[in-house]
Amino acid sequence: MALVFLLLGLVAVSGAPSSVSGPWYYLADGLQDAHPYSTIPAWMNSAGNLISLAFMNPSDIGSVSDPVPAAFKNATTYFLSKGKTVFFSIGGYGYAGNWNWINNPTAAADAGTICGNLAKQYKVGIEIDYEGGAADITSGMSSFISAFRKVCPMGTCLLTTDLYGSPGGAGWQINYLKAFLPPSGKPGTVYGNGNFVDWVNVMVIDGQPVSVAQTFWQQWFNSGVLTATRSTWGLIAGWSDQLGICYGDTNAKNTIDSAVSFLSPHNVYGILSWAVCPPSSGNTESCADWDPTCNANAPGFSYLCGKLGSC
Repeated sequence: MALVFLLLGLVAVSGAPSSVSGPWYYLADGLQDAHPYSTIPAWMNSAGNLISLAFMNPSDIGSVSDPVPAAFKNATTYFLSKGKTVFFSIGGYGYAGNWNWINNPTAAADAGTICGNLAKQYKVGIEIDYEGGAADITSGMSSFISAFRKVCPMGTCLLTTDLYGSPGGAGWQINYLKAFLPPSGKPGTVYGNGNFVDWVNVMVIDGQPVSVAQTFWQQWFNSGVLTATRSTWGLIAGWSDQLGICYGDTNAKNTIDSAVSFLSPHNVYGILSWAVCPPSSGNTESCADWDPTCNANAPGFSYLCGKLGSC
C-alpha cells in the first residue's frame, strides 16, 4: 500500500458504531485473484469492529456484471457473522491508472449507483481508495456522492473519504472537505440535504513512525476545515510490524499509546491500520505479519480496540 489518496466507503446498515477500529485486509487483486488468502487468522476475530477488504479493480465497476472477487464474498460472510462492519476497497496503488470514470461526472454517477447497489446486495461498505494522481476530482466525486446517496441515503449508509496524512495534504482536498464534510455531528447522523460524507480518514505513508504521522495529523487539525468527531486516523502495521500482531513487539503498545494519547483530546471517531501487507512481486504469500498462527494476545489490534472501546 503506497500513500493513500482518496477513499469513499459506505455501509448498508442503519446507524453507525459509536467508535471504530480495525484493519484493512489485503485479500485479492481484483478478479485476477492473484494472491487471495483463504485462511482467515483467528486474531482477526478480536481485531476491532471494522474491516476493509482490498482490492477491487475500479475499471471493473460498470464494465463487468459482478466486479466482486470471490475471496471478498467468502470473507464477508465470515466477518459479518462476527458482527463486524465490512468494506470492499476499490483501487489501491496497483490500480492507480484504472480510474477511467473518476473525472467524468456522468460515468462517476453511474459508478455511484453501482456501488450503492453493491453495498445493499452484500451488506458491506464500499471504499474508494483513489491513488490515481493529484488532479482535483471534486466534480466527479460530487456526482458519485449524489448518485450513491439516492441509493443509500445519509443516515442509512455510511460514506467516508480519505485524506493525505503526509506530507500535509493536497490543496484540492481542502476544497473537497469544505464541499462534502459536515461541519458538525458524528458519523451516522444526517446533515443538510444528505449529499455528504459521514467522516474522513487521514492516512499515512508506509512504515511512517507515529511521531512523524502526528506532525501531519496536526496540520489537518490546524486547517480549520476538519471536523474531529467525523475523522478516523490511519496507522501502518504491515510493513514494519509496528503493531506487533504476531510477535508481541513492545513497540506496538508504545505506538498505539502514543497515537491514542495524541488523538483522544480531539474526540476523533477511530483509528484504523493495515493488517496484511501485499506479497513481493511474483509471490503468492504475504510478509511476516500474515500468519494464521499469530499470537492473538500480542499488543496489536485487540489492544487498540480495547483502548478505544471499539472491540
